[in-house]
Amino acid sequence: MLLLTGVLPARADGADDAYVTIYNTMQEAENLESNGQGTRALAKYVEAQTALQRFQRIYPDWNVKLVNFRLSNVASRIAALSTQPAAPGAAPTTQSAPGKAPTNTPPATAQRSPPVADTQQLDSLRGQVRQLQADKILLEAKLKESLSAQPASLDPREMARAQDKMKVLAQGK
Repeated sequence: MLLLTGVLPARADGADDAYVTIYNTMQEAENLESNGQGTRALAKYVEAQTALQRFQRIYPDWNVKLVNFRLSNVASRIAALSTQPAAPGAAPTTQSAPGKAPTNTPPATAQRSPPVADTQQLDSLRGQVRQLQADKILLEAKLKESLSAQPASLDPREMARAQDKMKVLAQGK
């Protein structure tokens, strides 16, 4: 009996510790988002969502409402960040000689800039891709949630009793 009581708290501590780690990831994502680093925040939110889904599979009975709330919250943040245009990134770096810092100058072949219309169309398409990815993530979360909800199994004897009651009631009319 002592062995069992020693094991159960360890499992609970493992679940609590795992959740705290995931929660810290969500906090990092929120900090990145509030500092205007949307792309990095999006990556952290996706990491937190994946960890939460894994956590939910491993500990299905651990504070179900909280886990579902966090999954929903993270999914909505992912959707919001996915619809925002990407922040302009730094120019690609090129490797220089060993011992020297990389430079931020683009290669000579990429010095021509595309026409403005093409750039706008490309940005529009990238936005659509981000939106579709966010929709996909939301739909996957909804699908997982709906598949996890299973109806209670019925005892065949209860079904037979219900059918007998229906017959008796039908004869009484």
